[in-house]
Amino acid sequence: MVMSRVLILINLAIMSINNCKSQSYISKHMNETKNILIISESKYNIIINNNIVLDIEITDKNILNIIRNLDQPIFKIELNKRIIIAKGNNFLSSFVPKNCDYFYPIDDNGKILLYKDNIINLKKAP
Repeated sequence: MVMSRVLILINLAIMSINNCKSQSYISKHMNETKNILIISESKYNIIINNNIVLDIEITDKNILNIIRNLDQPIFKIELNKRIIIAKGNNFLSSFVPKNCDYFYPIDDNGKILLYKDNIINLKKAP
């Protein structure tokens, strides 16, 4: 489990170093249990952005379809010229995912719970 997390973090670091700006794609981790989706600033609009909540409206239909079909995705979101990491968290869980900037609600099957069918509600991780 710890080795898996280390591999995930190494994979995220390598992807950050690579020039991935303005690209949107999915990359499978080595263990193929997590999906990473990079969302560039051109693919969404900010609805709310304060110290606790970041709501983004996905404007790209292709990205939206990918999001709906991924199980427990990890989002790398371009925000103000930097990358933030967002992970799923079961909406009934009191735990917060580790090693992320934000978290968002998922159901028992690992699917994201979207607001108004295209808005991702992100909460700031402590």
